[in-house]
Amino acid sequence: RTLGTEWLPFLEWGFVILWATLLQALVLAPLLILVPLIVIERRKVHPFSCRGNAFVYFASLGLAFMFIEMGYLQRAVLLLGHPIYAFTLVISVLLVSSGFGSLFSSTRVVQNRTWMPFVAILCLLGSNLFVLEYQGLSLLALPLFAKSMLLTLLLAPLAFCMGMPFPIALQQIATRDSDYIPWVWGLNGVASVIAPVMGSLIIISLGYVPLMLIGVMLYAGAYALLRRMETR
Repeated sequence: RTLGTEWLPFLEWGFVILWATLLQALVLAPLLILVPLIVIERRKVHPFSCRGNAFVYFASLGLAFMFIEMGYLQRAVLLLGHPIYAFTLVISVLLVSSGFGSLFSSTRVVQNRTWMPFVAILCLLGSNLFVLEYQGLSLLALPLFAKSMLLTLLLAPLAFCMGMPFPIALQQIATRDSDYIPWVWGLNGVASVIAPVMGSLIIISLGYVPLMLIGVMLYAGAYALLRRMETR
């Protein structure tokens, strides 16, 4: 009552803007994706019986990938001491390594063992989380080049495996009903847009470790959905 209409400037503007952005994304993203889907569904019946699993699968991948990326960005800023260095290193390693992982996913080794990238992701995330969370302070004294190389060695194998789940499931959809390819791709993109805002709120409210654990659970859930898609 004392502040009247002047209360907002006393709050953390960044936190308010994050919530406002998240609400906009949660409203607009489903609207722009689901309305065309409803129209298409009314025009013809698709034989792809497990499309619900596919939609959740690709949305989960979009959230998980971005949550892991944001977690590494947060730790890279702390270790390298400058956001420009952190963004340059993390984004570059993620894009290049995940691109090679997507290319490798078409090999027979991965196609016959679709569980391998998911198991590798969970194992690498667990080991990396231990190093960055519990050994992070001891790494601060290292030279910048050494810290950059360490982050690259930790992130590159993980990003390589993170690049595989998307094309693995996309190939399955292509063989069953290729009409769904634009839509699962779109849902993945929508989740990737929502994830940075949601991830920022999670880091502020809960911290870095819970964000990474949520990413782990999303990848585990995505593998369960992939198994259901494969058996139908």
